[in-house]
Amino acid sequence: MPWKIWPIILKIKNIVSQLYIPILIISTIRQFYFFIASY
Repeated sequence: MPWKIWPIILKIKNIVSQLYIPILIISTIRQFYFFIASY
């Protein structure tokens, strides 16, 4: 049974990692923007 679940876990991890990078960049840009706006 675990060998059937494992490819699904890998696929989910791949999707999450692909989504995580843009979210990280957007959050960094927003923090930078708020830092400049408050300055």
